[in-house]
Amino acid sequence: MTIRHFATRVVRKIGRTLMGVGVNLQAANDNRNDERSFFQELTEICKQHGFVAVVPDSKGLLKALFDTADIKLITKVLRTIDDPVRFNGSRIYWDYFNARSLLSYASWDIFTAHCMSRYAQEHATSPSVLPLIERTGLSHGVLSEERTNALLEEYLACERISYEPMEYSDYFMFNPWIFGDCKKEFNQFAVYRASSDRIKALIKEVLDEMQPMLEADMGHGFSVIGVKPFELCPLHTSIGPHMWHKDSHPAGCKKLMIYLSETSAESGTTEYEQYDGITYTVGGRGGQWVLFSNSRVKHRGIPPESKNRPIIEVTFMPALITDTTIVDNGINSGYPWFPMPDDDVVTGYFSAQETVMRMLQRSMQLALENGNTGNVSDGIDNMIKRY
Repeated sequence: MTIRHFATRVVRKIGRTLMGVGVNLQAANDNRNDERSFFQELTEICKQHGFVAVVPDSKGLLKALFDTADIKLITKVLRTIDDPVRFNGSRIYWDYFNARSLLSYASWDIFTAHCMSRYAQEHATSPSVLPLIERTGLSHGVLSEERTNALLEEYLACERISYEPMEYSDYFMFNPWIFGDCKKEFNQFAVYRASSDRIKALIKEVLDEMQPMLEADMGHGFSVIGVKPFELCPLHTSIGPHMWHKDSHPAGCKKLMIYLSETSAESGTTEYEQYDGITYTVGGRGGQWVLFSNSRVKHRGIPPESKNRPIIEVTFMPALITDTTIVDNGINSGYPWFPMPDDDVVTGYFSAQETVMRMLQRSMQLALENGNTGNVSDGIDNMIKRY
């Protein structure tokens, strides 16, 4: 190697090193700016709820907040922090979201296994015989025309609403990416409806009739954690239900999709990839329904060509005792972060409120100790994949 070639390589290496240093310094500077902004806003939030602490940064403020052991205060502050629009640029926020997700999926898997074990014991089911959903990923059928027409009539009477990112219940996982242009697209490819008392009553009647079959197909009891009446529009988009995807719910959760109008390539339909790789495509008159493991089965909607296609989406969580009461927890509510029973079932240390607060505190502690998010979006996508 000539001296000239050697010198050229050294200069290039130094140049690349300096460029890398510049990128790292810029990233570090951006992180410091994010931290200062988050600290300032967090301080104001705490002041609004009557909490003041003399600390140098947001980590110190959060630790001081948790040291108060004031559950009501902590709940109010954390609910305010859970604003994907306001804190989208904060690494601590995403570390907190990520940590909650990890703890959530672990607790849901354990709880689901317990529910399936209880159901098998109560129904004398052989452990070697898997329920239908575990074998194939889905089950399907069709409602009577009378049921379908009643649901459709009430659906059309429901008020139209917008998909709003902050419409979710406390202690519920939500979609933190639905804002800005993404929110705009969500409100373009679908029309959303509020759940009237009448349509809730009609859906409950359907679930009451289907309860034994739904339990057997899932292999556990269930309760309703969300209902979403909506209709897909004749609009092809780059995001949302038109793309092959799996939902981010825990593996134990399931969805029941009720199609209120004709489904076909022309009128729109949905495709589901079963565990054996064979695609099931919904087709036929209104009233078709599909129960499926929405975080384990790949699926996509085929948009209609001319007119909107109305659907009722019901989300189930595993339960020790089935409850078909229809609960609407907000259009952006996914599922409870942690699978807790009613508060009056257990009191004291293991009550629902105390347990949820400990899990939130553990999530925040993991976030504060981690401080190394990387590409959080990719991380969560990889974390929730079901094999």
